[in-house]
Amino acid sequence: MLAIPLFVPLGLYLERVNSSAQSAIELRSMTRQIARAFVTSPTEAEAAVRAREVLSVYRSQILPARGDKSLLNLSISCESQPCLTPNSKVTIVVTEMPSGQSSSATQIVDSWRNSG
Repeated sequence: MLAIPLFVPLGLYLERVNSSAQSAIELRSMTRQIARAFVTSPTEAEAAVRAREVLSVYRSQILPARGDKSLLNLSISCESQPCLTPNSKVTIVVTEMPSGQSSSATQIVDSWRNSG
């Protein structure tokens, strides 16, 4: 009976750790999806739109489901210009504010595509 009150803080701590880990997993997965959507786009203009659309879905569906009101910053950097040059690397970085948690994903543009 005396030990039961000690388990409440432990349970709360474990819940917080689980929530933080789940958030990091979702952020990493979403960043990979944005990178994949970007490099598989048929044109440069469509690539940016597709990246923002994936981010928008995450903002409107995933964040509210877990009660999170974080702001997300998207950064896209390309190894070559134009971005969709065959065999070039595209790196996507998403930062969640105010936590500062960030995730990055790098994808290589297909070597058989036409530059767009």
